[in-house]
Amino acid sequence: GGTITISDSATVTVTQATNFLDLLKVGNGSGIAAASVNFNGKVESVTDTLSNINTLTGSAGWTGNSSVHDDFNLVVADSVSTLVNGSNTSALSAMNATTFSSNQSTTAANAHSLFTLKDTIHFDRGSYTLTISDTPTNLLNASYEDGKDFADTWQLTANATVSAVDAEALLAETKFH
Repeated sequence: GGTITISDSATVTVTQATNFLDLLKVGNGSGIAAASVNFNGKVESVTDTLSNINTLTGSAGWTGNSSVHDDFNLVVADSVSTLVNGSNTSALSAMNATTFSSNQSTTAANAHSLFTLKDTIHFDRGSYTLTISDTPTNLLNASYEDGKDFADTWQLTANATVSAVDAEALLAETKFH
């Protein structure tokens, strides 16, 4: 028995969402029936890594209470490597949003992949920056242009010897530091 009334929207952790879902009845178990929960049109935002969100969405409290799924926005905040990993695309596309967990540094190829996937995975970098750290060859590779435009800055991964033409091309780029 009992009723739960949600009076405001909030950003909660996976742990908090799990603790809330643990209060709800799953199957014939004890707890409050999901039908007795009133969100009053409010939506709770859960922001965490893909691994932690996957743990939440795989839990009995989540899978056993599908009627409350629309009352939660699931947001993955993670690294570039997680966001561009092809085995994660399906899970990420099912999220309400994705973002960085911190400022990120990656290769030109990964920046290009992120640019290509951004609409599919509902990506918004928020206040975090994206730095491409790569070789001169990759920084000048035209096939990575969208990713390079998407990044905030470019830098070399290590000292490199380049031709005068490549040096001039890099130095002309405002994002190159």
